[in-house]
Amino acid sequence: MKDLLTSEVIIYSPNRIMKGFAKQDIPDDILEDYVNLINVIGDLAYQEKQYVELLSLHDSPVLKMFWNYYNYHYLFKSKKNEELGFDRNEFKIALKQLVQKFEEYL
Repeated sequence: MKDLLTSEVIIYSPNRIMKGFAKQDIPDDILEDYVNLINVIGDLAYQEKQYVELLSLHDSPVLKMFWNYYNYHYLFKSKKNEELGFDRNEFKIALKQLVQKFEEYL
């Protein structure tokens, strides 16, 4: 295993993501980091039973809304010029709960 090379290292900063969502216009790189963080947590929780507790937070409707928004608008570019309307406080609370629970495992 020590001969395996790392092909990519990605560091996610939940604090940076939260600050990005505080802006009126959410930067694309913040949306991308958010989606990637959600994907990593979901992959971990679905594949490893010891992290299954994360799923209830991971599957929060408000968090999924952003994941869907990114995929439809940026990844697949299927919906143009549609605004993202959301309760920023509800989003922050849901993301903070997920990150806090995730960090308990680190």
